[in-house]
Amino acid sequence: MTKEIVKTKDEIINELYESSKEMQAELARLGEAGLECAAVISISDKHAILSNGIYAINNNYKPGQNVLVYPRTGQVVEVLPDIPLVGELFVLDKVLDDGYAELRVKGERKRVLTGKFQSLKVGDVVLLDNNNKIIQALIERVNTAPRIYKPITWKDIGGNEEAKERLIEAIELPHKHPKLYKAYTQRNTKGILLKGEPGCGKTLLGKASATSIGAEDGFISIKGPEVLDPYVGVAEANVRSAFIKARAYKEVTGRPAVIFIDEAEALLTARGRQYNHMGQTIVPTFLTEMDGLDDSSAIVILSTNRPDMLDPAITRDERIDFQVEVKRPNINEAKEIMIIHLNGKPIAPKHDSVGLIELATEELYKHTLPFSGALLAGCVHKAVAHALKRDITNDGNITGLSPVDFEWATTQIIKQETKRAAQVERI
Repeated sequence: MTKEIVKTKDEIINELYESSKEMQAELARLGEAGLECAAVISISDKHAILSNGIYAINNNYKPGQNVLVYPRTGQVVEVLPDIPLVGELFVLDKVLDDGYAELRVKGERKRVLTGKFQSLKVGDVVLLDNNNKIIQALIERVNTAPRIYKPITWKDIGGNEEAKERLIEAIELPHKHPKLYKAYTQRNTKGILLKGEPGCGKTLLGKASATSIGAEDGFISIKGPEVLDPYVGVAEANVRSAFIKARAYKEVTGRPAVIFIDEAEALLTARGRQYNHMGQTIVPTFLTEMDGLDDSSAIVILSTNRPDMLDPAITRDERIDFQVEVKRPNINEAKEIMIIHLNGKPIAPKHDSVGLIELATEELYKHTLPFSGALLAGCVHKAVAHALKRDITNDGNITGLSPVDFEWATTQIIKQETKRAAQVERI
C-alpha cells in the first residue's frame, strides 16, 4: 500500500512561488519575442511556409489559415478562427492557372496565392493577409450580369447646348478622328469635371457621352457616398474596382469605358480638411488609378455641385482636361426639356403640345425661382398624374392632357419651390 505524502503548508506555498516565477519568466520571454499573426501560404510533409517568411513545423495546417507565431523560434502558438482578423481589401486584376492571381498594390502589379479559392474572377474584391501574399476571403463577387436600359443620346437632353458641345469636343471627336489626333500627338481626354446645381442634367450628359462613343454598356456609375465605408481598405477597393471594370471592358470591346462619379465631393474631398480622415487614403488611390489610365483609355467624369471641395491634385491639368459648367435652363431651354418629356403622351382635342408647354413655362418663369431640368420634367409628370386621376374616375376614358392639368401642375411646383426657397433662406 502506497503511503500518501502529505505536504505541509509551507511546502505548498514554496511550490506555488516557484511555479509563479517560472510563469513570469515565460511571460517575459514571450514579451521579448513578440507574437506575430501570419497566414499559411503552402505546406509540405514536414513544414508550413508562413506569409512572414517563417518555416514552421506542419501540424495539419491548411493554406489560408491565420496563425499566431513566435518569429524567433518559428513556433506556432495558436490557430486563429477561420474568420480573417487582419488584412487589406483589393480587386483582382487577373486570375492565373497556377494558383496565383494578379492585383495592384500601391500602383504596382503583384502576384498573390489564391489559397482555397478556386473560382475567382477578374473584378472580385478579396481580402489579403497582413503580408499581402495570400487571399483569405472573398468579400464581393464582380457583377457580370448585363445592364439593360435605353441608351441616352444628345437628342434626349434638352438645353445645355454649350455643355454638350464641350463634351462632344472632349469625348466624341477624338473617338471619331483618331488619325487626326495622333498626327497632332494629342492624347485622348482623361478626365472631365461636370459642375452645376443638382437636377440640371449632369448624369444624363455623362450617359450621352458614353453612348456617343458606342460605350453605353460600358458606363460605370458610382456615387461618392456609396463608396465610402468605415472598414479599412473597403472604400479604396471600391475605387479600384471601377478602374478594373474599365480595363476589362476595354480588353473585351476595344472601346474605352466611361467612369462616372456622382457627388464626387463626398469621395474626393480635399486632403487636410477637418474630419476627412478617409480622404488621406482614398484620394491617393484615385490619383494612382487616374495616372494609370493609359492601360484602359477610360474616361473619368466627375459630377459635383461643390467643386471647391475637391482635392486640388485631382482637378489639375493632365488629370482633369475639361471643366464643363452645367447651367440652369432658361425659358427657351425649359420648353425643349418639357417637349422631350411630353413626347408620346395623349393630348386633349383642340390642343397641342407646343401650346401646353408655352402655357406652363410662361407661368413658371413669372417667378424668380431656381428651376432645374429635373423639376421641369417633374412638372410634366405631375400634369400626367392629374390627367390619369381624372380618366380613372371617368370609367377609363382617355381625355388627354389639357391646360387644366398643366395649371394644376405648375401651381404645385410653384408652391413646392417657394416653400423650399424660404427654408433655405432661413438656414
